[in-house]
Amino acid sequence: MGGKAVQRTGRRALASRLSSVLSLWGAGFRSPGTVFAALPRRGEPAIGAAAVLTRFVVTDLLETVPQAMLGRRPFTPTTLPITPDRHYRVQALYLPAFGMAQWVLMGCVAQGVLRLSGERSELARVLDAIGVGMLIPMPALWASDTLMLATDTYRLPGLAVTHSLVQLWEAGLFTVGLHAALGVPWRPAVMAGAAAGAVYVPGGARFIR
Repeated sequence: MGGKAVQRTGRRALASRLSSVLSLWGAGFRSPGTVFAALPRRGEPAIGAAAVLTRFVVTDLLETVPQAMLGRRPFTPTTLPITPDRHYRVQALYLPAFGMAQWVLMGCVAQGVLRLSGERSELARVLDAIGVGMLIPMPALWASDTLMLATDTYRLPGLAVTHSLVQLWEAGLFTVGLHAALGVPWRPAVMAGAAAGAVYVPGGARFIR
């Protein structure tokens, strides 16, 4: 009985966390500041982690896996030791782990900028704000990328335009998130948000197609 009770509790907690993550999208479009202000003030960055995992798993399902099934090759060569015909099959396996690693790196960079600016901040709270900021814009990008895949236009320069716009949107959300969730003044929040956004670019350019 005890084991079954633990399983039920775990399922309820997972369902509650998933519901919280899904609700971020609608609220994040309408009032991102309100969403960030409502993030937990203590504990592990569970919401941020769930948001990032959702982002990259859904990206895999909508973009990477279909391209792997269609046998497509990357639109530009990569420096990874993966043959072009196998790239998307391999990317489908490592993309969620890549996303989680990038999230931690971005959070640490943002935390470092805040500390250098003289602001006191807790890494877990920074990670929550960064994670939520990484998820909110994704429905728009998924729709754009899916349309490009369907029309066989999933390549440069179109991708450079849409993904650059989302990067700017994310950096803005990071700024709002750090200000609303941690009470950081706007100036250091802008610097930390921009730094976190910039950190993602080299990794994304190297590992994702």
